[in-house]
Amino acid sequence: MVGVLVDVFATVLVIVFVTVGVGVLDKSGKEGEFETDVTSDQHSICADIISKMRSESQRYTIDTNVTWTAVSEKYEDYLTGVTCTINFSVVSKFDACNMPTV
Repeated sequence: MVGVLVDVFATVLVIVFVTVGVGVLDKSGKEGEFETDVTSDQHSICADIISKMRSESQRYTIDTNVTWTAVSEKYEDYLTGVTCTINFSVVSKFDACNMPTV
C-alpha cells in the first residue's frame, strides 16, 4: 500500500513503464525453404502493428528503440518469423479530485 499526501492544488504525475514481447510466426515449408520470404512478411506485419499503435494513441508512447529478433524453429512444421520487444510509457495526471485509492 502506498500513501500519497497531496495538498488541494497539487498535481501528481505517475509514469508507468511496460515492456511487451510480441511474436509473429508462420509455417515456412516442409524443410524451411520459404524462410527468407516468411521472415520478411512477418517483419512487415510487426512493423504495421507498431505503426498503427503509434498513430492512434494519445495515452501512451512507444519507444523508438524496438528490438527485433528473427526466429526459426522446427516442431511438427518449420516455423519462421520475428519477435519484437516494445517498451511503452504511460503518463497519468492526478490531482486531489481524481487520486486513485486502494
